[in-house]
Amino acid sequence: MIVISDTSVISGLVQSGHLHVLKNLYECIIIPKRVYLELQDLNPSFREKLESEWIEVREVANTSLVNELADVLDPGEAEAIALATELRADLILIDEMNGRAVATQMGLSVIGTLGALAEAKQKNYISAVKPVIEILVNECGFWLKPSLIERVLKSVNEQYQA
Repeated sequence: MIVISDTSVISGLVQSGHLHVLKNLYECIIIPKRVYLELQDLNPSFREKLESEWIEVREVANTSLVNELADVLDPGEAEAIALATELRADLILIDEMNGRAVATQMGLSVIGTLGALAEAKQKNYISAVKPVIEILVNECGFWLKPSLIERVLKSVNEQYQA
């Protein structure tokens, strides 16, 4: 399975102490060079987490697509989507609405941080999604729509309280 990730999913899961969820779910994640650099810019301590055998950094060959996408998306999203199309990825991990919309329009299967957490709970890699969401929101500065949180928690049979 070929899985490409944008910055936010990895960043949130590293900060919340749940990066292992991606390894358990997908065994290997591929990130474009721009995402690698963005993650390092966010926090230099991410480097050791990113330099693991199950996270692979790749250059994007289709720079014209990256440039076209960069008109409407941030550079990491543009490279992630371009790389996903080049590699014919099975899945792309993106949280931001615009990036998700563009990836979907390009025929890519998309999942975000909460979707990965829900899948991890269903496969018994984590016992609950709600505590991780609370860490993401309260400690990592993630902004998530309450309606999205409610929908995800209901999907994994957990209670939502606004």
